[in-house]
Parts: sequence; structure tokens; C-alpha cells
Amino acid sequence: MYKKFLIASMAVLSASVFTSTGLAKGMAQDEKRTVTIYSNTYYDDARTVRLVELAEAEGFYLEMVTAPGGDTYNRLLAEANDPQADVIIGMDEANWLNVQEQVDLHAFEPVWAENVPEEIIIGKGEFYPFAEAYIFGMYNPEFINQEDAVKTLEALGQEEALKNKYRIPSDLAGSTNQKIILSMLMQYRDDEGELGISEEGWQKVATYINNGYQAREGEDQWVLFQEGTTPYNYYHISGTALALEEYDGLALEPIVPTYGIFSMTEQIGILDKGEEYDYSAAEDFVNWYGSDEVQKVFAEEFGFLPVTEGGQEVLSEPLKALLDKMVRMDVDWDFYRQNVDSWVEKLELEYMP
Repeated sequence: MYKKFLIASMAVLSASVFTSTGLAKGMAQDEKRTVTIYSNTYYDDARTVRLVELAEAEGFYLEMVTAPGGDTYNRLLAEANDPQADVIIGMDEANWLNVQEQVDLHAFEPVWAENVPEEIIIGKGEFYPFAEAYIFGMYNPEFINQEDAVKTLEALGQEEALKNKYRIPSDLAGSTNQKIILSMLMQYRDDEGELGISEEGWQKVATYINNGYQAREGEDQWVLFQEGTTPYNYYHISGTALALEEYDGLALEPIVPTYGIFSMTEQIGILDKGEEYDYSAAEDFVNWYGSDEVQKVFAEEFGFLPVTEGGQEVLSEPLKALLDKMVRMDVDWDFYRQNVDSWVEKLELEYMP
């Protein structure tokens, strides 16, 4: 029913395109509303196929161009003067704010936006969050008493007794690995310091990395955590909830610093193609996509964490329990996006083992 092929003309990136060939209810393609989507959220065959199926049943014909977040972002910039996509799904706040400055976006408020927490809407009416991810530290209460547990991640590196007792990233290629360290680094802002960070901040992060444990090839981070080899760990919230269901008897408590936990959202927006362009299909799609009905499907089947209370109704009890303990960090996204590439480069060259 679906075919996947590569478009050779894409000079900026190689991307997979999914199109539906066996349309629901015998409806021809030209009877459906066609929407071209760029997305990193759906850089996964199963997710993409499921989205195409759901959209098809709703009367949409989707042309999906999927790639990692950085590639999606670069393609949008390359096509700024001649946008090819209708809708963008995914990317984090930093990428969206950069896009907003360099690419024309269509001002549109989805019907579900009124149910999104106001404090996480930053798009000035041009893009809106539909799913959220928290990246946090945790401890195993079977080995660490609550009163003895560290209150911040950076404190792990300061206690000699905890050396090699907490997992640290093996690399900084992924967003989760980056943000668990950057969540610490950004607490030491100093406009006179190197890359806007004080010397104390760099030292705290260096000690955290030097005294931590990198899981070796073949080692399971959750087994290490559950057995007490590394009774301190970190991960994103959806994956942690899945681990609670998969590993029998797994127990954990989140570390919630006074400055909060790094959260980032995935957003959806529409590209501006001029006053004469018909945006009705794109707007209808965005209204449908962000609805509780659709987000519940992706929450149940793929671990999405919807931002609306209605979408969260189907979350597992372990995930709901974790979510109740999360406190969002107040992230200065302008500061973050101005420095993130330089921070990661310095960390990789000078600090990572």
C-alpha cells in the first residue's frame, strides 16, 4: 500500500518520501487534500506509515519528506525563497526560532492551541507545540535514600563516594545526551565568561564528566541502574516510562533541581507561500493533527507525550506519575541557540573522554 523511494534532486539532504497509493474508500488522489510535510519527528518508517494511514482516512493525501532535525532545518533555510513544503512537524524551540527569523511562516492558530499551556507557546502565532520531552536525572531508591540523594546533577561529580556511580553520555551526538549536560552548564551563565559560561560552570561540568561512568558496548543502562552499578542515571521521560514497564521491579525517583528540568517541545507550523496561496488543506491538517484524538494514538503507540490534558488521558500510569513530578526549567532559548553549537564543540573537544 505504501512505497518508499529517494528523491535524487534533493541536494541539501537525502530524505525518504512516503506516499499512499491505495487510497481509502476508493477515493482518487485528486479528491483528497494534498499536504507536503517536512519532518524529523517521522524519521521512522513505522511512525510515518501510521500517520499516512490516519491522515488518509481523514481525507488527506500526504507527501512526507523526512530527515534528522538538522537536515530538515537546513533544507528549510535553503528553500526560504521558494518553499516546497506546506507543513513542518518537529524540531525543537531553538530551530524554530531560527527558522522564524529567516523563513516566512503562515500565521495561524490551531483550534487546539487554547488547550496548550501558555508558558510553552513561543511562536508568536506561527508555530505551536504538540508534544513535549523532559530530560532528567534519576536515582534508584533501593540503593539511595531520598535524604542522601543529590539535589542537582552537577553535585554528582563533587562527591568522591559517587565516582563511577552515575552514568554519563558516551557521546554528544543525540539531543538527550547534549541536553542533560547543557541543563547544568546553563545554570552558570556569565556574559564575561567563555561562551557565556563562568569558569565555575565549566569546572563543574568537567568534574561531572570526569567522575562519571560511560556504559560499555553491550551493557544495558537499565540493568546497571537496577543492579546498583550506576544507581544514578538520566534519560528522557517517555523512554523512562517504557523502561518501568519493561524491567520487572525497576524503581526510580527523578532528581528535580530548584532550577527545574530541561524540557523541549516538538512543534508544528505552516510555511508562507504568498497571499494568493490556498492554505485551507494545510490549516485543516494542522487542526486535525494536533487534536487530542490524533495525539492519543501516537501517545499510545509510539510514546509521544502530548502537551494537552486531553491528549495525556491515555498515558500509562508510570508515565503519569513521572509527569506529575516534572518541573520545567526556564530556558532562555535565545541564549541557548546563540551558543549551543559552540558549547557542544568545546565539550566534545576538551571534556568528553
